[in-house]
Amino acid sequence: MPLRYLWVPDPLRFRARYDAGLAPSYVVRAAELVQEVARAHLAAAEDQEKRSS
Repeated sequence: MPLRYLWVPDPLRFRARYDAGLAPSYVVRAAELVQEVARAHLAAAEDQEKRSS
């Protein structure tokens, strides 16, 4: 059963800078994972919004 909330936060946004030559490889992979999760969350939210319209 979908729940309707009276308030939801705006999507999270962040920026980060790093020196790719100095950063460990796991930093790049962590950023990629965060991006994948954020995109999946946005797609799910948009899909839910379409279904509830």
